Amino acid sequence: MKTWKLLTLTTAVASLFIAGCGGGSSSGGGAVTTPLTLFATDNLGAHDHVWVTLYKIELVDSSGALVTVFDSTSGETIDLRSLRDGSGARYQLLSKLAIPAGTYSAAKVTLAQNCILYNAGASSGSTKPFESNPGDPAGKRVVTLTFSTPRVLDSSATDLVLDFDLSQWEDNVGGVRPVVVVGNGNGLGDINRHEFEDYHGVVAGLTGSSPTQSFTMTLPGGGSVTVTTSASTVVFREDATLSPSIANGNRVEVQGKFDPVTRSIAATSVKIEDTSGQDRPEAYGTIRAFNSTAGSFTMLITRANLFVPDRKEVTVQTNTSTLFRAGRGVMITSGEFFSGLAGLTNPGVEVEGSYNADTGVVTATKVKRHHDSNDDGNGSGEAEAKGVPSNINGTAFTFTVTPSEWEGFSWGPSRALSVNGASAEEYEDQMGESINRATFFQALATIDRVKVYGRFDGTTFVADRLKLISNR
Repeated sequence: MKTWKLLTLTTAVASLFIAGCGGGSSSGGGAVTTPLTLFATDNLGAHDHVWVTLYKIELVDSSGALVTVFDSTSGETIDLRSLRDGSGARYQLLSKLAIPAGTYSAAKVTLAQNCILYNAGASSGSTKPFESNPGDPAGKRVVTLTFSTPRVLDSSATDLVLDFDLSQWEDNVGGVRPVVVVGNGNGLGDINRHEFEDYHGVVAGLTGSSPTQSFTMTLPGGGSVTVTTSASTVVFREDATLSPSIANGNRVEVQGKFDPVTRSIAATSVKIEDTSGQDRPEAYGTIRAFNSTAGSFTMLITRANLFVPDRKEVTVQTNTSTLFRAGRGVMITSGEFFSGLAGLTNPGVEVEGSYNADTGVVTATKVKRHHDSNDDGNGSGEAEAKGVPSNINGTAFTFTVTPSEWEGFSWGPSRALSVNGASAEEYEDQMGESINRATFFQALATIDRVKVYGRFDGTTFVADRLKLISNR
């Protein structure tokens, strides 16, 4: 049987980090448990991308029983190559849960049957099947690592890293044979070595007032994690509904990094998902070129969810049904989205839709720019609010508004919002005609609604555009 060494480098693929919390805890049945946090990391040398789908990770205890520490029905899509840079390993949080304290002799990793490898410089990947073992589940491959010394996992802090050692991988007639060995967790305690990722789950235990809040979120792979938000967190709804507010029971997608010190995720964005309960294929990356007339752009994929990219760049086609959002979640038109790309170099974007592997085209149902310093939404601010004005100060050019609708920031119903209009560049009457600031504030006292555009700094809405709305 002909064999071929894929690489001569060691590749870390999954790291298990056991965090000590000053003592064990007990489950309802009285069993002692230890908190376990599961990460993934990798290094693949000459390959530009290696996409795999991870379904399950189990530990084998001293009795031979299996303890599941990661489990995803749909599978976690990971580009292993992205989890390594010039400074070493990077880590991606997979699960955070309590497991029975005890002695463990082995780990079992369940992957999809195929992986996709991109040779250096290649624009597309090659699908490679993993070699099957008797007893493997249909369409999957189980890789087993027997620890050279059994691992005792208890209340003390313990690190456990599982490495895919590509120097031992072989491409046989029956498929690629992966090998897993024990590695180390160098850099695991440094937040800068943790990947920016997106996590889907359900909100529980919500505390605080928007925009500064905290909640626990279930993780698809197992357990839960604490999430914190701030004024800089982008909060928006998946559908076209306005006025995003986080609530217990919400299905959300949180983007951010896991902080190994606080054991939590500081959210950069929270997407409140619709009630369908079904996750959809998503891709994240950068726009390389666009055609506003055709409503399309090419996208370099850096992360994916629920599909495995078979090429580096895909074409994204939008249509009249596509929902567009600016960086902070404000809904914009197709024209505003494409005009906002002018002058930007490789702007970030996230896309949801259906992918045709034959043509390499994503038909987008939703498109959102990533938030960055250049992103001013639709040219009139990163956030918007509409409601009833009060406490008008025509000298300081301030007032409060109780929003009935808002976008681009997290708020709550019936809560007054302080507005600073002193630095606004545009003032408009009910007809959309420009007026001066003094005239605007005189009229504001006689109007029943106002719309403000600008940015929310956590305490005050700083307006760059103000518009009177006709009385009804």
